[in-house]
Amino acid sequence: MRNSYRVGRQENGKPVKTLIIIANRISNQNDEGATKATIEFIKSLKGERILVSTPEKNFSLNGVKVVRSPLLRIRMIEDFICALVTIYQVARIKADRVYYFPLCFPNTFPGILHQLHAYILSKISKDFIEILYQSGEPGLLFKMFSRFRISVTSSEGFKELKKHGLTVSHFPLLYPKPQREYDKKSLRKKYGFQKDDFVALHVGHLQKSRGLDVLLGLSELMPDIKTLIVLSSMKTKLKINLRQRNTYIIDSYIADIYEIYKLADVYVFPIRVKGAALDTPLSILEAKEMNLPIIASNLTNIREVLSDYSKVYFLEIDSTEEMAKNTAKHIKQIRASRYEED
Repeated sequence: MRNSYRVGRQENGKPVKTLIIIANRISNQNDEGATKATIEFIKSLKGERILVSTPEKNFSLNGVKVVRSPLLRIRMIEDFICALVTIYQVARIKADRVYYFPLCFPNTFPGILHQLHAYILSKISKDFIEILYQSGEPGLLFKMFSRFRISVTSSEGFKELKKHGLTVSHFPLLYPKPQREYDKKSLRKKYGFQKDDFVALHVGHLQKSRGLDVLLGLSELMPDIKTLIVLSSMKTKLKINLRQRNTYIIDSYIADIYEIYKLADVYVFPIRVKGAALDTPLSILEAKEMNLPIIASNLTNIREVLSDYSKVYFLEIDSTEEMAKNTAKHIKQIRASRYEED
């Protein structure tokens, strides 16, 4: 599958003028995975004149001009005005290429509205491409409004949209890589863990579909391990339920997330549906970078990401109790193999 974009393209010896439109949800701080991937994509566009349109007033990037869309307190009005402003910006700026990053799960009402917005933008753009971090089976209205180029991060997403007659290409998910060596002993001391603790880690949103109930069940089954949950959002009642004796929560900003992966012994990713994460889950890529054993749900998009990785244990989607039991079984295997190595 060929990518439908080229990095650093020039025309007539001059840099291409590229406009990046970041829809409200993608720039929201709660969606840290999508934000990281978007920033890394912008950094990859070397040799191009880049303008970024976003309502996020704290967004900044060296060498990138930011075109602000209005940020209001009333979300529906904000969305509507931002849509109008970005249409005006595309018409005025006359960029050579426009990349559009929406709230992108096809079957939701906001997703359909974003596709309508993208459809209008595609009609007034020279070269328009939408990048989806999440795909899935598109509904009728989504297909009607998607008559432009779409790029997705997973082969499964590519096949799903392609079979519905949409123009789709594959886009590799870009993400920050580790920039230094990490010392596990000093990091455990920094974050309050003991040398001999066995730490099971999960990174992501505070949503039930992320399998946080499985992690709580794991804590009850294995009280001798430490369960560390790094959250990007604390907006539901689950916050209270997560406070258990051997469960630790970090809900503040971490400048270098790889520190957390390094101090852990296993990464647990027990999501129940694909839509609970990006098609190519960023946290799994980060765990792979640190060579962590990974216990993950047996979903097709996750198998794709882990197809070349040996330290993986798959979980079948089941009841909370069964998934917690199977997670505990895999952890025992990991601990046993580590004991044999030692």
